[in-house]
Amino acid sequence: EVVYNDGGGVKGIATRDVGIGKDGEPKSTFERGVELHARQVFFAEGARGSCSEALIEKFNLREGKQPQTYGLGIKEVWEI
Repeated sequence: EVVYNDGGGVKGIATRDVGIGKDGEPKSTFERGVELHARQVFFAEGARGSCSEALIEKFNLREGKQPQTYGLGIKEVWEI
């Protein structure tokens, strides 16, 4: 998840807890998630990742923009 500072800017990210059973209780492999803070944070999870979507919504990054378009390309064609 995205972590914000007091001014509303991005402060870092928080990892999730791991090792939680289906019943919601911690297993023997439980490890608490951590917050990672930085002066600069790069989000490289793709255009439709959960953190990216949260940032797009919070900062209105799609306002006045065209919808995304996608293309398909072929790098090589082999004749066999």
